[in-house]
Amino acid sequence: MSFVSELRLGFGLSLSPNIAQRFSDAIIHVFKTKFDAEEEILFNNILDSTSGKCVPYNDADRRTVDSNGMTDVCRWIQERRRLTVITGQNQLRRYSVHMYTDDPSHGLCEYGTISLGLLTFAWPYRESVKSVHP
Repeated sequence: MSFVSELRLGFGLSLSPNIAQRFSDAIIHVFKTKFDAEEEILFNNILDSTSGKCVPYNDADRRTVDSNGMTDVCRWIQERRRLTVITGQNQLRRYSVHMYTDDPSHGLCEYGTISLGLLTFAWPYRESVKSVHP
């Protein structure tokens, strides 16, 4: 008796779905790489990764400053960065994106992330998208 373990669904004898899934994975990888770089700029504006300087995200966050000068948002960013180092995977994301062959699925938090996601996904056309969607 023998067993075969596949990480991709085979769909019979056709290679097309396997190739399509690998291409989808490559697209998602490029999207995540660019989106993560854009988000890191935003997170660094709140909690600088080198100096550790914390700037409150908004008025509600400003009311949560502790004796160390850290706000709730800065503590969250700090914890997510710590987890990123431990796991080796980016744990500081306000989005999720997955694709099964040709069906993308996105989960985005707040309006700013949605705008950033649109700009990131339309990377080659970024300037024209910015002019339409500031």
